[in-house]
Amino acid sequence: MNYRHLVPAGKGGYRDTEDRKVVDWFKTSKDVGTVDVGTVDVGTVDVGTVDVGLLGVPLSKTSISHSAAFMFPASVRQTFGAFSTYSVESDIDLSEMLGAADFGDVAMHPTDLQRCLHQVEEAFFDYWTRPGAKLTLVLGGDHGITAPILAARAAVDSRFAVLHFDAHHDLRNLEDGGPTNGTPFRRLLSGGHLQGARLAQVGLRDFVNVRAYTQYARDHGVHLVPMGEVRRNGLQTVVERALDAIAPEPDWPIYVSFDLDVLDPAIAPGVPAPSPGGLGLFEVYDVLQFLGADHRVFALDLVCADPLVDVRQTTSRLATTLLLHFCLGRAKGKGSQ
Repeated sequence: MNYRHLVPAGKGGYRDTEDRKVVDWFKTSKDVGTVDVGTVDVGTVDVGTVDVGLLGVPLSKTSISHSAAFMFPASVRQTFGAFSTYSVESDIDLSEMLGAADFGDVAMHPTDLQRCLHQVEEAFFDYWTRPGAKLTLVLGGDHGITAPILAARAAVDSRFAVLHFDAHHDLRNLEDGGPTNGTPFRRLLSGGHLQGARLAQVGLRDFVNVRAYTQYARDHGVHLVPMGEVRRNGLQTVVERALDAIAPEPDWPIYVSFDLDVLDPAIAPGVPAPSPGGLGLFEVYDVLQFLGADHRVFALDLVCADPLVDVRQTTSRLATTLLLHFCLGRAKGKGSQ
């Protein structure tokens, strides 16, 4: 029996059929009906045509401050219906240039932190070793997720560098708190997964770091770029210099890790650890396009935003625009080949 004027729940509302949204661009995978919870089959997605792959890591059990960052992947995806795939400035439609697929979220255990971290590492090991996307987007979670992701990468290919945008070093000692969101790069360096000379930290701020961890970074050869240097020389310039320092060969793979608290809290109010004086939005847009166009960059993670303290999904919407500008850079780079 048919009832007039009814649509499926959640499918109603205005829709312009000529307005292609981000939610339409990302093909989605389907769950396999097996006992292996979290196993995903890409279904009808042709992995050979996927230029951009999206994965969520909804984990914030590692946060040393209160954080519901585990909700961030879902919050960002909720905004995908609000943004189109078209750049009016560049006259480029991402959906015409890049194939995109959402591979879903890494399954999390409700209480066992070590198991969660292990599952993140295993999931990304599978992802790095099997046919997938040429460019990977990761939605955290807090910054604790970056350590198992890159441990998995190191198990596949130890040749990579990390460009880390953050107000903080994230090099805290492991004795006082274990694997927290303040320790991912300590874990990678001490575990032998990453060399200090292959790590650059951009956007470090005064009065939210301590001398001991700055010295640890210097002792390990980490390339440090405080906010004062960014202000004096410009973000684009310091990023180019950082890449020259950490990527010694023209084809050296680069992972970009972006903690949203590197942005000024006036534009990113939903971060758990806000501090004044961060990066501005448009300079970040430009740099992300620049990085997206760099063929050496194979992944970007966005971490450390809490939807429960956000304002009208401002930070989640911001994250979507960051992803889109990054992908716009890749589209421009592809178009120039």
